[in-house]
Amino acid sequence: MTLMMGIVTLIRITRNMPKKLTDATLYSTGFIEDYVVNKKKKRLQASTISAAEYLTLMNRLAELEEKIIVLDNKAAEIPPEKDELLNNALKRVDALETELAAVKKALDESLIQEKELVAYLEKQKKRRKKRKKRFYVF
Repeated sequence: MTLMMGIVTLIRITRNMPKKLTDATLYSTGFIEDYVVNKKKKRLQASTISAAEYLTLMNRLAELEEKIIVLDNKAAEIPPEKDELLNNALKRVDALETELAAVKKALDESLIQEKELVAYLEKQKKRRKKRKKRFYVF
């Protein structure tokens, strides 16, 4: 049964094959490509500009290029007042950073001392409980 189905399928495929191959050869002749190229040429012809417009555009482009070159060659200078303000601000930031580091160190030390104190108090509580238990045992 499967052999029969395979043979029938091959016959059906081969019937349509020559038609598809001839269509492929028709399109490969370049007929469609010529059509597309002609369509693009028509669009380009419709969007052409005059020589005067072209010259004005080129002049504007040249002016813009000159302005860019001038701006690019200018050195980026900061006025002395702004430079002094920036330096003062940086000094203040550095001072604040050092103060912050000192405060953080002090807080860390106090936290360590607090933990030690809490541990010491816990030990004292345990000792007191043990002492009370001893007295009650006798």
